[in-house]
Amino acid sequence: MNTPGDMETIIFLSIIMGFSIYLSWPILKLNENRKVESYPVILSIATGILLFIMSDIFSDVSSIIYNGNSFLANMNLSLIFVFPLIFIFIFLLYFERPIIIKKFNDRGLKYRLPLIISLGMGLQNLTEGLIFGSSWRLGLIGLSDVILIGFILQNFTEGFPIVAPLLNFNRKDSKTIALLYFIGGFPTVIGGVLGYSHYSEIYDLLFDGLATGSILFVIIPMMRIVFKEEDPSKQFLVYIGIIAGYLVGLIVNLI
Repeated sequence: MNTPGDMETIIFLSIIMGFSIYLSWPILKLNENRKVESYPVILSIATGILLFIMSDIFSDVSSIIYNGNSFLANMNLSLIFVFPLIFIFIFLLYFERPIIIKKFNDRGLKYRLPLIISLGMGLQNLTEGLIFGSSWRLGLIGLSDVILIGFILQNFTEGFPIVAPLLNFNRKDSKTIALLYFIGGFPTVIGGVLGYSHYSEIYDLLFDGLATGSILFVIIPMMRIVFKEEDPSKQFLVYIGIIAGYLVGLIVNLI
């Protein structure tokens, strides 16, 4: 049975889990007073992490849409995932139109990509909160502890892609950075409360679809930047950075 005390605990633990994304803030110190020459490599690591997060999301989605059947996916559940994915991608693509871009000043353009990444992280963290809240609601405290620790570690890695596009700029607004992290982390609390109150696989699929579409949208320009490097030695490091980022996400997820 749900109790007020349990709800307070869920909120408290969800805050810890969601705002662990702020632990990656010190990464900004890498480029506090100068441009980072290895910027494409750093961005490639962030891209690798995003690629892992996409695959991790789909592993969660596949467990729902296949519903124990190894060969046939549930068409209705699949569409619940696919439609939000397409919607958010087209929505973000609309704001990439030149007529819209011209309305951004230099400061707005600088934070546009990190904002979209933080939105994607926030939607993905909302589904993590759903899983955590529902496991607590079912009385699976031991499992909840494992999920809590795992998501804290994962949220640390998720903060890195948010700040990575900013490492090439000397001047950064700390308040804006804090807001980006908040956008990425706070939905965990909403998900925790929602999952504890009333968990539904439909919620999971909807938000996973939105998160996947957002991440897919930002990976394209990020890869365009990292593969623009003409130096062969740095191109090699870019490839290494992508696989390293993916493996970091994988290892953290396995802990």
